[in-house]
Amino acid sequence: MRMRTPLLAGALCFAYATPAFACNFYFASTFMRIPARPSFGAGVEANLADPATFAISGDVAMRLGNNMVVQPAIGICTGDDDTDPFFGAGVAYKLTQSGTMTLNVQSGISYFSLDGGSIMTIPIGAAASFAGSGSMGFYAGASLWWTQVDPDVGESFSDSDPVLFGGIQSRSGSLGWSLGGQLYMGEGTEFALVAGSSMNSGASARRHIGQLLRK
Repeated sequence: MRMRTPLLAGALCFAYATPAFACNFYFASTFMRIPARPSFGAGVEANLADPATFAISGDVAMRLGNNMVVQPAIGICTGDDDTDPFFGAGVAYKLTQSGTMTLNVQSGISYFSLDGGSIMTIPIGAAASFAGSGSMGFYAGASLWWTQVDPDVGESFSDSDPVLFGGIQSRSGSLGWSLGGQLYMGEGTEFALVAGSSMNSGASARRHIGQLLRK
């Protein structure tokens, strides 16, 4: 992600130097489902900017009550000859649900600790899921990404920019997956592909693995 008007030249160099500045968790730009039990997932965000960056992350989605999910995660971002770790979480609350549509309010946080400072991104928005044919469905949403940059030298600064996203999603047995796109609209426009998968019966998977090891 790019900053529009950094306050200091040194901070500008820092912001553009790190590829992690263009990375976020894949589920920040998808419809976050509420699993019946803890669900293990993984995904990728491929930002097709110049330079291109790729974020790969793993997460655990956990249901809170009937209408909320929290999704702690950790990942790595690579691009422009650099690789940096980041961590954070996502959270979603189901506002309403009908036979064909479900609407969420979604937010989260991602945090990078890098050489030269740290970067924190908080997306706030909404996403809707629409029923399709069979197990296939569609999702669409919009969010505002607020980013805080704290360089080791110089003053901190922040920025906020809108993001639109959408795609398809499906579930087959214990596995679910999603594939979509993300359009970041800041000083310039950047497009990213986002894809993820999850296993919504983690307890059963662990039991089957244990049975195989005992054989």
